[in-house]
Amino acid sequence: MLRLAINCVGLVLLSAPALAVECRTDLNPTDSYRELSQALACLQQRIQTLEQRSAAPSAAQPSAARPAVVAPGEQTLEADRVRFALAGCTRRSSTVTCKIQINPIGADSNITIQNETFFADNVGKQSKLSTLRVNGKDFEMTRTGSVRNDFVADIPVLYEFTAEGISPDATQIAALKIYFSNQRSRGSSVTFKGINLN
Repeated sequence: MLRLAINCVGLVLLSAPALAVECRTDLNPTDSYRELSQALACLQQRIQTLEQRSAAPSAAQPSAARPAVVAPGEQTLEADRVRFALAGCTRRSSTVTCKIQINPIGADSNITIQNETFFADNVGKQSKLSTLRVNGKDFEMTRTGSVRNDFVADIPVLYEFTAEGISPDATQIAALKIYFSNQRSRGSSVTFKGINLN
């Protein structure tokens, strides 16, 4: 029974490429306790090595791109080598403005914010981005399809995202979904969730 179990494990382990050390699998009932212990220790080490390799991400198979989502309480996210850092949101009547610092990571780039960007409050009301403020200029997003800005690598630029028509009963922005594009991506999005309104 022991021999069969160890031989099965040994066959699996020996089939894995690039494993330098071979474990003894030709065990028999006359082997000493020490010989059995050494064989089992070798097999356990091989199993551990295989588990570590299978857990490591494969460079040959990159993971599929997904929209980035930040859970409640988190303030920064990255997507398509762009960093978004939420500084907070404030409300004035039914208008909400969220300040977000945006910068490309590691290389100069341009970033375009799309007017599909929207706010959803925790009462269930959804509002499109109405105004985008950057570099001291206000852009009416209901009239402008997008706003493009050129960036120096790793230097954040402050954006103010404003939506109108937020419910007066809302205590949170349940989701702020920002659609954007850059030199790496024709279209991507990031989503902040559970933003408390001050």
